[in-house]
Amino acid sequence: MPPLSAIEAVAAVITTGSFEAAAIRLGITSSAVSQRVKSAEDLLGVTLIIRERPCKGTSAGHRLARFMSEVKLLRQDLERDFDIPQNERPTLSIAVNADSLATWFLKALADLDDILFDVSLVSEKRSSDLLRSGKVLCCLGVSGPEISGCEQIELGKFRYTAIANPYFVEKWFPHGVTAQALGTAPSLLFNQDDRLQEEWVQQTIGQYVALPHHTIPSSQGFTDSCLHGLGWAMAPLQSVQGHIQNGALIQLSKTSFIDIPMSWRWSRAATNSLRDLNANVRRFSKKTLLQTDSNGEQ
Repeated sequence: MPPLSAIEAVAAVITTGSFEAAAIRLGITSSAVSQRVKSAEDLLGVTLIIRERPCKGTSAGHRLARFMSEVKLLRQDLERDFDIPQNERPTLSIAVNADSLATWFLKALADLDDILFDVSLVSEKRSSDLLRSGKVLCCLGVSGPEISGCEQIELGKFRYTAIANPYFVEKWFPHGVTAQALGTAPSLLFNQDDRLQEEWVQQTIGQYVALPHHTIPSSQGFTDSCLHGLGWAMAPLQSVQGHIQNGALIQLSKTSFIDIPMSWRWSRAATNSLRDLNANVRRFSKKTLLQTDSNGEQ
């Protein structure tokens, strides 16, 4: 096992993107950083840093970086227990999907003054990949199988509804939501991983339709684009409820929704250190996500 000083050097290079910046962060020379990284690589027999601009961590490098984050969180806990002044705030890496970040997740972070956050924006279906690979310590995304060495809690379901502004609906859907209309009306796509619109169409009319689309990689941009009549899209119901109530947006269907079950996962080793964050995630998610009671009803 490499010494902590070497692991810390690896983590610093991955976080800052260069040996020089890592040296400044650690208060040592860049040569010393290079020597520590090299010693860790020699000891483990694997490459930990991809040396390019910016420097990137390999899968093994990210696992060491996550271990270092866990160590710093545990150290913070110990210092708090013994009333030792804390000279450094640990950085917590989190993967989260765009709609959660735009609607409620930031509220869960707001009162945690003793931690710095490094948030990665990813598809809700891919956030668990970053936790599994060691690139992050926690992730928020679609529910799925348990990850070895991690804990998870089910938070509820994100309900999505299809929306557009009234003039757009009048122009493109004069006879309702039909396959012909959907095949010509422009839709919105967050990125190439976004399949919500396709899933909704399949669920609503029972057939696949090739959807013409604009790509708008922004949760707020989705809503604004719909308000301006650029296209129709799937959006979190709660975030657009006000626009629906005042008539600025119309639901293409009031009965067809896409519900995505969401879960919060984290490294088991950091469970005690993350108790406040975990409590916040539980509390604020309940205000946005659909909750299911013991009888399976919402």
